[in-house]
Amino acid sequence: MFVKRISTERTSTKVSRAHLEGAKCLFRFFSKGVSEDYILPESAHALGGEKTPSIPTVDLGSRFAAFLSYTRRTPDPAMRIALTCSALESIFSTGSSELTHRVSERVAFMLGDNPSSRKSIYNLVKKLYSIRSAFLHGDSIKKADVPNLIVLTKQADHILRKVANVWCENEQLRKAAMLGQNALDEFHSEILFRGGR
Repeated sequence: MFVKRISTERTSTKVSRAHLEGAKCLFRFFSKGVSEDYILPESAHALGGEKTPSIPTVDLGSRFAAFLSYTRRTPDPAMRIALTCSALESIFSTGSSELTHRVSERVAFMLGDNPSSRKSIYNLVKKLYSIRSAFLHGDSIKKADVPNLIVLTKQADHILRKVANVWCENEQLRKAAMLGQNALDEFHSEILFRGGR
């Protein structure tokens, strides 16, 4: 019988103040409206009250947070991918024309550090949109894509985590989202012409 020896050696992890501040920001962002005992009040529930994303008075940041929350609670891979695209649209889309290209490009320039990583992110987001389109419009998802759905779901989750971190770190993005779609459009144009954040 083979017995695997488990190491008892401890390793330390260094956490910077910036990491802790980022974690605090994310916690506050996602627990907005939650009581001290972490119970979400009825007024802020997903299907009731003011925080429903379909209500026009809900700001784009809250809309992003709502879709992010729905995505995290959905077990179905295709639905998670569809909700991921909706979450991205909340803060990366400012119009319906060329939606897939626009969101993919903006996410790539916001998250990518160099041309190669931007191209990779751009292609991934476009792939997520093709699956969302097939799923939501009743078409069959391509047979070749079915085994990769779980992998794509994990990649979509990774993109959303990175976007949530950028949301917390980038005050200009939050301000633009609060001001509405024109300010958001201007913000994304600036990033595009600068060649990334």
